[in-house]
Order: sequence, then structure tokens, then C-alpha cells
Amino acid sequence: MERRKYKTSDVKMLVVAQTIASNLQSNLPAFGADYPKWTADWIRQYLNNIEGLLNRLGVKSNEEQKAATALVRKVMAGVADDLTVVRSQIERGFRDNKTRRGELLELLGFKKSWPKARNNQNAMLELLYTFNNHVGNLRTELTGAGVTAARIDAVCGYAVKLSDANVTQESLKGQSPVMTAELRMRLNTVYDTVIDICSAGKVVFRKDVERRKMFQFSSVAAHQTTPAKNTKPKA
Repeated sequence: MERRKYKTSDVKMLVVAQTIASNLQSNLPAFGADYPKWTADWIRQYLNNIEGLLNRLGVKSNEEQKAATALVRKVMAGVADDLTVVRSQIERGFRDNKTRRGELLELLGFKKSWPKARNNQNAMLELLYTFNNHVGNLRTELTGAGVTAARIDAVCGYAVKLSDANVTQESLKGQSPVMTAELRMRLNTVYDTVIDICSAGKVVFRKDVERRKMFQFSSVAAHQTTPAKNTKPKA
């Protein structure tokens, strides 16, 4: 049996490949005639292959999983928006008392967790729990300084929503598949292909830093949430 060519788990590699292939699908015109093999039909076949491998590995990457992932993203986006407004209102409302402003931002979790929270579910949950634990005693002071009560209530409600969505997402666990030489070969082929796409993306978007990151395997992997906890295949 040939060796695994990638350092991530099998499921992680497939999810990253799936994401990058979707990025290729969205940016296909930019690749133009330089990469004629990568047509819309070819991308669909590649994505179907990945989907089949995820299912074979026991990952529930079907509509249930997609819905769970979409819900997490929706909740993350909503709470980030409300927290941005609340933070701005605190900074404006206490601009003449910088000491108290700093104390409030620390008590409510902004100083510790906010830099990471917008792109990290665990950091966001930590911020929300800290916010909920302290905002009750601070509510009158905050609203008196111009922080919107409705925004405070919205943020408080997100802790349960995000926690539940996260649990649902993580609970979609797979079974223990048997790793065969044929399965390992197919996984390595998917990896070889996504690396080819990444190499092309690096060239196509050499002058566009943000879109180039969409075709960097390590960058996508660092921000990717695995659709279900991977169980190592049995040898």
C-alpha cells in the first residue's frame, strides 16, 4: 500500500480539497485558456469524487451536514455583527473615561477573545460566555452610556445558539472505515489534484493576495472546520 502524501487527516484533506475546488468553480473564468482541462463538468466530477470518498469514510457530508455548517456560519456572522456594534458603542459611550472603558471591554471578554473570535468558534463561545456572565451587573451602566439594549439581548441569546450549532456539527461522526490500497490511492490522487489547483491559483492570482489565499492548501486548512470528527481508518 502506498503511503499517505499529506500530513492532515483523510477527512481534513478531503474537506480542504472540496473547499479549494469550490473556489476554483467560483473563479473559473480567471483561469481562462491556460488551464483547459478544468471545465465546469470536470470540477463537478471532482467534487462528486470527494463527496463519495467522504461518505465512504463515514462522514455525513450530506444535506444534514451542510445545513449544520451553514447554521454555524450564520450564527458566527450574526453574533460578530452585534458584538462589533456593542464594542463600538462602549468605546464611544466611555470615550471620556478610558479607564472604565478598558475595564468594561475586559470584563465582557473583548480584550481577551475578540481578536480571534471572528474566525474561531471556540474563541467566540468563550467571549459569549464571558459576556453573559458579566453583562447583567453592567446592563444599566452600559445602556445609560448608549449601548443598545436590543443588541445586548441579541448577544446574550447567541451563546446557546452557537453552542447548540457547534454540538450538532461535531456530533455528525463517521464510522470506522477499512483503509485499503485502492482507497489510499484514490485519496492520494485527490490530494495530487488539489495541489495542482493550488499551484495554478498561485500563478493566476499572483497579484491578488486575498484570492491567492483561497488556493493555498495550508491557509485553507488552518481556517477549515472539519465536517465531522474523523475516525482513523482501520488498516
